[in-house]
Amino acid sequence: MESTTEKELADILNSIGPNYLGKYLMNKFFIMIKTELRKKDIPSYDYIRHDFSVEDQLAIQRKYQEVIHHEIIHYVHEVSTMVGITTFYFQVINRAIFTEFVNIPESSSVEKISGEKLTMWRGINGTIFTIMGGAASNFEDRIVYNIDKIENVDIEAYAPYADDKMEMSIPMVHYEYLDKVTGERLIDQVYFGHFYIYEGLASNLERECARLLNKEVPRKSKLGFEYLLMEKVAKHIYPRIKERDMLELTSLSLSYLNAAQMFVQFVTELKTAKHKRKFIEKKKDTVSYILSKKLEYLKETLEEIAGIFKHRSSFKKAVDHLTSVMLEGYKRRIENPVFEVDLTFAGEHHRMGEYVPLCDMAYELVDDDDYMKDYSGTYLGQDSLSNALRVLLCHVDYYQSFIKGDDEHRCPQYTFCPHERRQQKPEQCRINPRLAFEDMDELGACHYSLGVAYCKATDIPQEM
Repeated sequence: MESTTEKELADILNSIGPNYLGKYLMNKFFIMIKTELRKKDIPSYDYIRHDFSVEDQLAIQRKYQEVIHHEIIHYVHEVSTMVGITTFYFQVINRAIFTEFVNIPESSSVEKISGEKLTMWRGINGTIFTIMGGAASNFEDRIVYNIDKIENVDIEAYAPYADDKMEMSIPMVHYEYLDKVTGERLIDQVYFGHFYIYEGLASNLERECARLLNKEVPRKSKLGFEYLLMEKVAKHIYPRIKERDMLELTSLSLSYLNAAQMFVQFVTELKTAKHKRKFIEKKKDTVSYILSKKLEYLKETLEEIAGIFKHRSSFKKAVDHLTSVMLEGYKRRIENPVFEVDLTFAGEHHRMGEYVPLCDMAYELVDDDDYMKDYSGTYLGQDSLSNALRVLLCHVDYYQSFIKGDDEHRCPQYTFCPHERRQQKPEQCRINPRLAFEDMDELGACHYSLGVAYCKATDIPQEM
């Protein structure tokens, strides 16, 4: 449980979308938006109910809509692309293994995964890491000024329940950088996986959204390198590539499990193509055809995922919703495999919810008091589904903290949870939220306690 790969994987899963004003919680289907507002800045804020009007919520969304768009793009990719849905499937299998080693009904502690299950669990983690690539922390304190070369590294990846390992290639990017601390010019390398595809595409679409809204567009020199690597790779291969062409090829690459390798291949082929637009249109047709041929297999996979949770009602409600969204999102890809790019450039980013039903989000306020400091709303139109998804969010947080070996951390709903436990035991919620399971009889079920309790296939009568 202590390997570097597993810790780096947990870092990626917890940090994707680390925009300066927003964050999408990877594999948790939840968006956090930093508003830079105080409660007193919101005209309709009710200090007793900790709520405010839909009109004021929409005003916040308009103010930060390009940032929200960035994070929605992450969510859309996770629920509509082949690489996103497959990674979700791998995560579900690994969390199912994890639940076999949770000590319920005795406690919320976890035994070490062992035996054949450990081999399987680590194999799947290795595959996820291979697909996703290196973590953004590789670039801390570095100014990357040149891509030296890109080479494919062949890797044997583990697939759940498969007799043979998958043969995969992942691009290894060698880059030159200036160390900000020592001033040295050095060379390093990073696995170029879909983490950087996600960030590069979302960042560029955010910038396009800002341009169309006549808002300030952040200078690329001010962005973290995790947002820039994809474009630098493209321009290393094809210096004169047009932005729209690059982004469409980026989107198309996410329809393949080896997204980064396909992106490199697409850009390389575009460079020598005689008719650039015809080449891209042909790739769109090819991707649509491939996705349509795999539709029945996708349906079977989504049914398998839903079946894993059939005895846990809150999980099942959440997973039924997510698998339904994934199926419809995938069908949208068949119709138009680059729909998020087209909507953005047409100035119709607000229509994204028509293509993929949006996830919940929380608006982070800057008041000093942590209790109900932030506000979390829902697009889903029903509290029971929103609650079910938050139980799943807490369950994934419980699992990810186990991967990272981080038993002391804050509940993801700490600043917007109204439960009695949050008032009576704030230190527990802030430091060790899994213990909510162990005093559930005393204080009742909260989202986190249910997220732990549903690790075993037993329903809890008292639901949120």
